[in-house]
Amino acid sequence: MSLENKKILLVEDDEQINRVFRDRLAQAGADVISVFDGHQALQTLKAGESIDLILTDLSMPQLSGYDMLHLLRSDTQTTNIPVLVLTNTSNHTSFNSQFGQQVDIAIALKSDIRPAQIVEKAETLIANNAKHHGQ
Repeated sequence: MSLENKKILLVEDDEQINRVFRDRLAQAGADVISVFDGHQALQTLKAGESIDLILTDLSMPQLSGYDMLHLLRSDTQTTNIPVLVLTNTSNHTSFNSQFGQQVDIAIALKSDIRPAQIVEKAETLIANNAKHHGQ
């Protein structure tokens, strides 16, 4: 699978990380919409953008990734969008207790992942989501 013609919403408040992941995803053919907090992400989705994957940080100003995910999963328009979560902490207990082992959510430790791996994980999540939802 390729990211060609896939639209990815990147939600990351660290400008350098945002730029690195945005550039790498774009090099892989993705159409990347880059925002810096959960509120901006929700505004983008409410504006009617059709998104194939959300790549988000958990710790952000304004609206955390946790809160944003809760809102996304409670809305029928966004509940099936696959999400790749980036975090600085290796303790995923809180995240797992809130979201369990959902098919369409994956978590990655920022310090352990390279931009090329982000592309691979994005491709896998999009492909798995398409299979799971019969697309």
